[in-house]
Amino acid sequence: SILEVVKDFESLKLPLEYILDYIPQIKPRFFSISSGPCERNIELTIAVVKYRTILRRIRKGLCTDYIISLSENDKIRYKLQRNFLLNSSMKGKPIIMISPGVGLAPMMSLIKSGFFEDMHLFFGNRIKSKDFLYREDLEKWNDSNIIKLYTCFSRDPQNSPEAKYVQDVLWKHGKELGSLLAKKS
Repeated sequence: SILEVVKDFESLKLPLEYILDYIPQIKPRFFSISSGPCERNIELTIAVVKYRTILRRIRKGLCTDYIISLSENDKIRYKLQRNFLLNSSMKGKPIIMISPGVGLAPMMSLIKSGFFEDMHLFFGNRIKSKDFLYREDLEKWNDSNIIKLYTCFSRDPQNSPEAKYVQDVLWKHGKELGSLLAKKS
């Protein structure tokens, strides 16, 4: 960040009258809602940003650091945005959902909506034992034939020996996906 550069290079002198030109505005964070459309509570799926920079400083995400500091019953401001436009012409069609990591949130919302009948979810993350988000729900839905679940874990060859990334799983099931796209779209 600009602040880190200024702190690391103390000889750098930025003219004060231009300070607002150097500091970017805080952009809105569009955290994904993973709850169903009619659920009373809003559920968010968020990756907490916290890492060590090359200069060995801890860097935290502005909004995720704020969110993890919240306590139950704290009041927050939020704005809901509609991302999916579902219409009746889509009813009965298959849906192919591709989700790396916390990108699973909007897919969870679609699954919970009950709008689609033939749902195929391709989900990937790093390590199965640590990063298999919503594992119980997804496996239960897969076992109940609510969804067809395909997984892979990029840093876990024991649990994902044939595929490292989601695109590998897509490639592996290419004929099935091609059939879904060609026959049912």
